[in-house]
Amino acid sequence: MILNKELEKHYLPYTESEKLFKTFYELVKSNKPTDTFLDSIDNIDIRSFMQNVVETGNYHFSKKCDLFFIYKEDITVSKHIRYYPYFMHKHHFYEIIYQLAGSSRHIINNMDISMEEGNLLIIPPSSFHAAGVLDDSIIVNIIVKPNSLDMLLSDLLPENNIFETFFSQSGIFHSDINYIYFPSTEDKKLQELVEEIVLEDINKKDLSASHKKLLVMHVLCHLLRHYADKLEVSKNSNRYPTEVKSICQYLHVNYRNASLTDVAKEFGYSPTYLSKLIRSSTGKTFSEIVCGEKLMAACKLLATTSMKITDIAEHVGYSSPEYFNKVFKMNMGVSPSQYRKEYDTYPAKLYKHHYHIHNEV
Repeated sequence: MILNKELEKHYLPYTESEKLFKTFYELVKSNKPTDTFLDSIDNIDIRSFMQNVVETGNYHFSKKCDLFFIYKEDITVSKHIRYYPYFMHKHHFYEIIYQLAGSSRHIINNMDISMEEGNLLIIPPSSFHAAGVLDDSIIVNIIVKPNSLDMLLSDLLPENNIFETFFSQSGIFHSDINYIYFPSTEDKKLQELVEEIVLEDINKKDLSASHKKLLVMHVLCHLLRHYADKLEVSKNSNRYPTEVKSICQYLHVNYRNASLTDVAKEFGYSPTYLSKLIRSSTGKTFSEIVCGEKLMAACKLLATTSMKITDIAEHVGYSSPEYFNKVFKMNMGVSPSQYRKEYDTYPAKLYKHHYHIHNEV
């Protein structure tokens, strides 16, 4: 149950998207024909999305999506759209999910998690996940940019706490942890803090960005104080040794001109040893990791900018646009131009329906 009356006015009424998806869900659930309903939808992206969901037969969107968005602020808040189909996706920010009312189901890296009112869940970057709110329940998503809490975490929280380790892994796209779950049912103080963050995001008063950051830190302190011995941490089985994490983090920043010889020298290894260390720890070669970083950067630029493809190729470290196109299609299954076109017509626009964002993306 929502405590703050102002927030209740914002979150209880159905949005137009929620009305649309509720009607769609009821048709699918009752096995009624959807053709007439789908034909009545003017938005071609929503209609295509719903047609895909109908074809899966289980109220899931069939494609996994990698979403790139650049938020103006370090902390952004959204409300998950009720009755939205399960949409398996990943993104490159942290997501703090709070069950404000009712219950919900979440799928994270093929694991099933149920949340009850008052529970809190934190998901790291690049974990494939989907949420299901198929009734009047309400979940709040607090989106935290990578590295935005680094100074506060080191200054305000005790050393070696789980959050400092968890939030410091944002430089690479592989986390030791799938999620952290807090069974914080009937914690009025926690709910008041979360609701204050949401209202701060909605009202956008002076110093709102700074206040949201401090409020998130207050939430983390509260969780550590009251749930340190009750939290559930799901570990990723593909954990890397500390030195390999450092190498991956280095490559994430320096992928454009990284060579095996130069990186080996940087870390004090021989090229042969470094090559074997990376292969044995990650299952990938040095070249595959560098290529992956270049393609990830290229995908982000294709999705979020209007840069020419030739300029993107040069920016991510390819001297030959032709070779960039060849490598991109070999790994991504489509050409860079096709990727940009498909991204613009599917995942990016769908994401704006998936979350009810208070701030502009």
